[in-house]
Amino acid sequence: MGDLSDRFLGAYNRLDAVLRERTRSNQDASFSSVVERASKDRIVRQDDVRALRKMGQLRNAIVHDERYPSRSVAEPHEETVRDIEAIHAAVAGPKTVFSIAAKNPREYDPGDQLRGALQEMREGDFSQVVVRGTTGLQLLTTDGIASWVESKHDEELIELTLVKIGDILEHERPRRHKVVPRGMSLSEAVATFEGAAASSDDRLFAILVTNGGNRNEKCIGIVTPSDAFAAPMSQQ
Repeated sequence: MGDLSDRFLGAYNRLDAVLRERTRSNQDASFSSVVERASKDRIVRQDDVRALRKMGQLRNAIVHDERYPSRSVAEPHEETVRDIEAIHAAVAGPKTVFSIAAKNPREYDPGDQLRGALQEMREGDFSQVVVRGTTGLQLLTTDGIASWVESKHDEELIELTLVKIGDILEHERPRRHKVVPRGMSLSEAVATFEGAAASSDDRLFAILVTNGGNRNEKCIGIVTPSDAFAAPMSQQ
């Protein structure tokens, strides 16, 4: 076999073993079924499922050829080899969500004036800021602000100096943020955003990171969908 086939099969076998362990799948389960389960468990990205199925077919074409292992009728492309190696690296030794988070964001109080939060959102081009409310970590979002403004449509003038962040929180929805532990993998974070987009009308604005995933803990990082999708999945 060629070097690319050797690299491909090595990465495939390592990935197959990790996915079976993580999904608790037995050796009789097909690779495609293991991949499907890994996707449902948010171990692999939904975007990678189709590629992994094709990689499973390629692996079968290589090892079931009567000339294997001396020759391979289906030699993988370099890009395919790099892709499966990257997926394995993301699953077996994943980058954490905390590693790409914006660290130690300011935590506003519900009693703070709205205009201070609006200034930070405008200057930083943010769609959200973190709030420490009576129930723990919450999120003030542009959608919540828009909903609050809509509720005031009968009022001719709104004096911003009198508006508190807590006034807006009444118009926020809990599904617009999720609190997770710092050890969550980046691939799990990406899958969380993908799952929210597929299953809810509410946009998941951000993941809030704490040490243990408890909303009463300090927020040590915040990750948006654009942060998660743009980041390399494996450690460089």
